[in-house]
Amino acid sequence: MKILIFLLFGIICINPAICQVSYKQPLAIGDHYEGGIIFSIEPSGQHGVIAAPDDLPEKTSWGENGLTNAIFMDEGDLNTKKIVTFIMKMKRWNYCIPAACLCDSLILDGHSDWYLPSINELKEMYDHQKLIGRFVAGVYCSSTEKDDSNSWGVNFQPRNRKLILKTWKTNKEYFVRCIRKF
Repeated sequence: MKILIFLLFGIICINPAICQVSYKQPLAIGDHYEGGIIFSIEPSGQHGVIAAPDDLPEKTSWGENGLTNAIFMDEGDLNTKKIVTFIMKMKRWNYCIPAACLCDSLILDGHSDWYLPSINELKEMYDHQKLIGRFVAGVYCSSTEKDDSNSWGVNFQPRNRKLILKTWKTNKEYFVRCIRKF
């Protein structure tokens, strides 16, 4: 009886109008997805990290001097929350304008969970910059802080990634590319 049901189902499904089986292609690095371009993907293919298709329109500073405890090397989303909280407590602005704040407030393609990449996420972006596209030569800031007045950054130069150990938190402006997880 089970064989008969299986055969009957198989005959019916030969006709595509009756049996609609859809095949979803796996996501890959370089795919446009949920507002940006995938530059990191877990082996399951279900989760990864997306870069915004463009830098923020203007260069901006990292933030304020002082220890924010944004020290995560791989978790830019956690660093960003720490930086935004620190800057808002400083009460120097009615709104937050440094890099982490701009990423935190970005809404792109209906997604509002963008953040400033950690140093390791930024290095991975450098490694996939051709697939992501639209980078310019210069220093991009990460959300990873080095000490009370410096953070980490990456100099995006063709064929010569250079980790910048001392990027000033203030008095200097950097390129910024926001990212988000999916």
